[in-house]
Amino acid sequence: MNKRSIIELVIIFTVTLIINLTWLNFSLDEIWSFGFSYNISQGLIPYKDFNMVIFPFYPILNGIIMSLFGTNYLVFEITNAIICTAIFYYLKKLSPKNYYVLFILLLPISYGNYSLLCLLLTLMIITLEQKEPKNHMLIGLLIGLLFITKQNIGIIFILLTIYLYYKEPKIILKRLLIFCLPFLCTIIYLLLTNSVSSFINYTILGLFDFSEKNTALSPYTIAIITLTIYIIYRYFYKKDKQIILMYSLVSLTQNYPLFDQYHFIISIIPISIYILNRIKIPNYYLKLSFNIVIISLLTMTSYQIITDQKIIPNHTNNFKYKALTPYQDEIITTINNYIQSIPPTTYLFILDSSAYLYKIENNIDINKYDLINNGNMGYHGEQTYQKEIIDICHKKDCLFLINNYEFFTKRNQTNQHLLNYVINNYQYTEKIGNLYAYKN
Repeated sequence: MNKRSIIELVIIFTVTLIINLTWLNFSLDEIWSFGFSYNISQGLIPYKDFNMVIFPFYPILNGIIMSLFGTNYLVFEITNAIICTAIFYYLKKLSPKNYYVLFILLLPISYGNYSLLCLLLTLMIITLEQKEPKNHMLIGLLIGLLFITKQNIGIIFILLTIYLYYKEPKIILKRLLIFCLPFLCTIIYLLLTNSVSSFINYTILGLFDFSEKNTALSPYTIAIITLTIYIIYRYFYKKDKQIILMYSLVSLTQNYPLFDQYHFIISIIPISIYILNRIKIPNYYLKLSFNIVIISLLTMTSYQIITDQKIIPNHTNNFKYKALTPYQDEIITTINNYIQSIPPTTYLFILDSSAYLYKIENNIDINKYDLINNGNMGYHGEQTYQKEIIDICHKKDCLFLINNYEFFTKRNQTNQHLLNYVINNYQYTEKIGNLYAYKN
């Protein structure tokens, strides 16, 4: 790697970090991903002390880094910027003339999330398949890491390996043996933490509820079907046997079951590489466009901060270097002050998508009631959670903080059953910021 390439990567890292801290708004996926990592850095055990539907590699990796360098949001964002910079590096390897376009496509959704690590691992696998196809041990290891990051994608990738090399069983066996190592490490971790049963409940059985209650058709569904047909046409009918086409096909499955903008953009990066490599665009115009976009974003962000449209550092405890609007800053401060006034004997339920943020802000232990998304509560979890809430509130004073907006707008992932139960069975008392308080 020459000096110019190193400088380019440093610039990409810096720009990504600044964009994430100042331009991009808080994303719920980002809050949850940070929360999972924060929990692990604090010694909590995933699946046992709090609920997750993903396999544990991404939050454990971040949790270890945060334990070493500081349990705060800035460390999390620096780690994410490193992942994004690595993605940029592999985009350049796979599409030397068009990587700027691809990174601009990714930049608006580059906030911290396990899907970015999945994309990085995918690009690394495709690069190896194209440039070092005989490096089966490393490819098998990367697929294994992909599996313990997002289980359904990892399974599809190993099935793809079986399809591609069904005439060469030795290659399949070699990859499978190394593939099993990360999963074996995960099993050992689950056994040592006594969390096997809860792991199965959340990551396997809970997916039945997740798919049933979160699947929704959207314009992205049509786009995915169109791209799928195009890939099949190119690979099977036109006999274009480029390996990236098959990996592009399996990458599209990341959309299921949500079919939203974020998962759509992540999933189309491989096929975008293939399509752009077939189009001849002068490199000068691509670089110029990239520079204009980046300068525009940085200028706009600077203007917002200078004119106090965004506050950085803000008044939070753990998210100081995330630019917030004055309204967001005021809401978080108001709710933090209210939570600090709650008697210690009161059992607090924050049934809001941002529950992790408020729990972390107030140094309150996170538990499974802080993420009541459909499918995140295990198999038929809403009935179990409701029964447990009833039992707790028979013995203790309970306070529920609920975002009524999530209830009345029928937010896609928030479990409506539990919100409806609390609103209809407990006494409304007051509004705090954008949350409503209910007591028994």
